[in-house]
Amino acid sequence: MDPASLSLADQRDLVKSKEINASNLAAACYRQIERLNPTLNAFITVIPPEEDVLPPSGTRSVPLYGIPVAIKDLYNTKGILTTAGSKFFADHIPQEDAFTIQKIKKAGAQIVGKTNTHEIALGVTNNNPHYGACRN
Repeated sequence: MDPASLSLADQRDLVKSKEINASNLAAACYRQIERLNPTLNAFITVIPPEEDVLPPSGTRSVPLYGIPVAIKDLYNTKGILTTAGSKFFADHIPQEDAFTIQKIKKAGAQIVGKTNTHEIALGVTNNNPHYGACRN
């Protein structure tokens, strides 16, 4: 069973029941990224895995604890390259998280990378002249 192929609810249940830890779940996700990204070009930035952190007591308050998620490269993510698919922002490393990212982190998710996008989200084809076409 490849945990990366399971639903989010199933992944969460496996982590909560300690049948798998968050590091193993993220590792499965990184294997998929490594295998598929050369063809799909879905990620602009892959974020190195974090050390496994134990869930706080009362994991109901962190409903996505340990769940790997990818973030569209439009959302400012503190300390992580955020290009919006544009060379104009090729070196942009935000000093703070966007509100949405704050919520995702507070929910306990592990951000594994920033996904490719049509430049500044101004289109629907995902044909990006700077980072290549995204085939997801």
